Amino acid sequence: MRTFRPFLLSFALSLAVPSAQVVLAHEPTPNSGAAAEKKSFPSLGAAWAEAKAGADDLEKGITAKDSKKAHAGEERVSAALNWMGANSPIVTGDQAPRLAGAIKGALKAADGAHDAADAGDFAKADTERKKLTGALKLIEAQYPKGSL
Repeated sequence: MRTFRPFLLSFALSLAVPSAQVVLAHEPTPNSGAAAEKKSFPSLGAAWAEAKAGADDLEKGITAKDSKKAHAGEERVSAALNWMGANSPIVTGDQAPRLAGAIKGALKAADGAHDAADAGDFAKADTERKKLTGALKLIEAQYPKGSL
């Protein structure tokens, strides 16, 4: 039984190390890393304008089958929405959890569109972009009229 333990340990490490390398080799997405958190905006309106402009860039990149432009658009969307999620004290009551859920959905859709574009699957990227568009409409509906 003693000779079996080193084998198990070796086997477990052989599985863990390549998995860790794959995780470390993947470029962190802006909505999960420091890039999105460092971006600051002077107002909710400015952040919202950046999110919409980023969504437009994402759409243009997908339409042109340009993964770099899609990536840049996703970064803009993610940075703006992360900031809005942390800086929206005017959203209260029932709207606060709806806003958080909508932002989470929008970030997931933007990241999905970016990942699909990187993989060259622009049909899937466009499907994710459409989900993002719906989530952005839901986000806008959670804010008081005229605050964005």
